[in-house]
Amino acid sequence: MSNLRKTKARRGSDSVDVKPKRIKLSNENNPEVKNNKRDNNSAIRNDAALEDIADQLLSLERNLAVELGKITFHLPVEYIYSPLEYAFNIHTMYVQKYCSTVKKILFLGMNPGPWGMSQTGVPFGEINMVRDWLKICGPVGKPAKEQPNRKGAEINLVHSACDKALAETIKILKAEIIIGIGGYAEKRAQLVVQKYKLPVKVLCLPHPSPRAANNTNWNEKATKKLSEFGLLECFTD
Repeated sequence: MSNLRKTKARRGSDSVDVKPKRIKLSNENNPEVKNNKRDNNSAIRNDAALEDIADQLLSLERNLAVELGKITFHLPVEYIYSPLEYAFNIHTMYVQKYCSTVKKILFLGMNPGPWGMSQTGVPFGEINMVRDWLKICGPVGKPAKEQPNRKGAEINLVHSACDKALAETIKILKAEIIIGIGGYAEKRAQLVVQKYKLPVKVLCLPHPSPRAANNTNWNEKATKKLSEFGLLECFTD
């Protein structure tokens, strides 16, 4: 928005001249001025488009939270954690700061993890990483009913609503590659890509959970996989 205001101010000052007619005529016949105007208009559209990406994602996620909130769960489900509700302010900071442009690669997790998004509102967002590396901080609420023995319990996913939201997210970000973190996320991504006929490649990294089979030296394995995919250069300087 600041760029838009500045551009309008410059245009206003350009129109104030002792010989406005001569300037107007010379501008019309001057290809350099025309190109500058096209560049300025393009910059304004680009800024608006970048803001629009974040807004679209946040709107999509708000709608998803509403849809999931309509579902009635029965025993044995007692606790439902929806960080898109109680941590939406922090999540909004994350989206506006890091999700305002198209993305070639999109990482997909199974659900908000108990030590990540369930606590911070940021996907894969372990507390120290969010605060110290992403430089995002602020108050986080809590679910209406907390599991007493495990703060940050996982939220159950509803396939139909989440699959639709994932497809829309892929379109908004114009993602070309989906990397599922674990076999479950990979499978869901493949189903969404097939169902919505999206021109997207689906890959998989092993899940970092200590409960996952053969999960030792995860950092090395993930780095090796990214190298095999030919994507490691996207994450290194």
